[in-house]
Amino acid sequence: MIAAVDERRLMVGQFYIESRERALRASEEKYRSSIDHAPDPMYEIDPDTLTVIGANSAALELHHILPNEQDVPLIGQRLYELTPREMQPHVLKHIRTVIANGSDQALDLPISGRYLDVHSALIPTGNRQFIQMTLHDVTQRHEMLDTLLKVERLAAAGTFASGVAHEVNNPLASISSLVQSLLPNEVDRERLTALHTILSQISRIATTLKDLVNFARPALPERKRLDLNNMIGETLRLVAYSKRFGGIRIEPSLAQDLQPALADQNGTQQVLLNLLFNAADAAPCEGGVIRVITQNQNSPHGDGACRVVMRVADNGCGIAPENLERVFDPFFTTKAAGGGVGLGLSLCQNIVLTNRGTIGIESERSRGTTVTISLPIFSEAAQNEVPSQA
Repeated sequence: MIAAVDERRLMVGQFYIESRERALRASEEKYRSSIDHAPDPMYEIDPDTLTVIGANSAALELHHILPNEQDVPLIGQRLYELTPREMQPHVLKHIRTVIANGSDQALDLPISGRYLDVHSALIPTGNRQFIQMTLHDVTQRHEMLDTLLKVERLAAAGTFASGVAHEVNNPLASISSLVQSLLPNEVDRERLTALHTILSQISRIATTLKDLVNFARPALPERKRLDLNNMIGETLRLVAYSKRFGGIRIEPSLAQDLQPALADQNGTQQVLLNLLFNAADAAPCEGGVIRVITQNQNSPHGDGACRVVMRVADNGCGIAPENLERVFDPFFTTKAAGGGVGLGLSLCQNIVLTNRGTIGIESERSRGTTVTISLPIFSEAAQNEVPSQA
């Protein structure tokens, strides 16, 4: 009788243990699954060796798209081997703080063209412990903040530009009139040359003032059907006579099936001219090449082209990485004194945006620069949505 009771107790105990083990395994599987399917990259790091001992799917996916990391396994790598050299001191300081205090965070960490918030904690597990590091991509937030700052700077620059143009234009017109009145009666060749030089410099100042006014109060675009290839052909014929393109080969590569764009022709041509002149200034005098490319950009839904793309690429000196984010800022220029006031790309950006397009720039030192512009395609429905120019 006692033996039967003990056996039943043993069976009940065994059943209880097995059910608890099943519940524990289910809980562990749920925990692992939630970690593995988390949208943010998560890593388990040995605090002694700083070796990655575990990672979720998002971390593995991020690892495979980072440059120079595609063929290197993530698990088993040391943390400093995965970190750009310039960021290693910051990351190691972050890890030391985690080990000392149990947790730490680093905000807006720039890594491989992204901005990441890093949150780490020291997790005990039995008689061991590991660092759980979570990365949260805040690139979009960073870009939004940058955009807001640029808008504020543009507004301030626009007010400043409008005031400068107004104050300078009137006396400049008076000076120009006086110089022109002196020209017919001047017989001294040197003084005549000096007067023509003054007029040419006045014309240059007037052009800069016009750019300032256009920047401060850009004209509304006349958006209509635009044959981008024809416009590019006309523009290239214009610049063919410019000495700035001497020794430079221009290679158009225009898509034969290019869809018509919905854009303002004058503004788009002004953008192209500006980009061509910038490319000519950057390209080497001998062996310089400028490529102008057009193509259709297909819709991600596979229902045909939704935008047309124009690229202007050169094999010039390129842009330094620290300057790349500032190229669209008004009055920013890397040209020598007298080479420009830094409004060209700002005006280009304003024109493209008012045509509901996008503009982006890619560059590498000593390997050239590529500017990409996308514009909406023309359609009757889109044309009807364009507000009339009152």
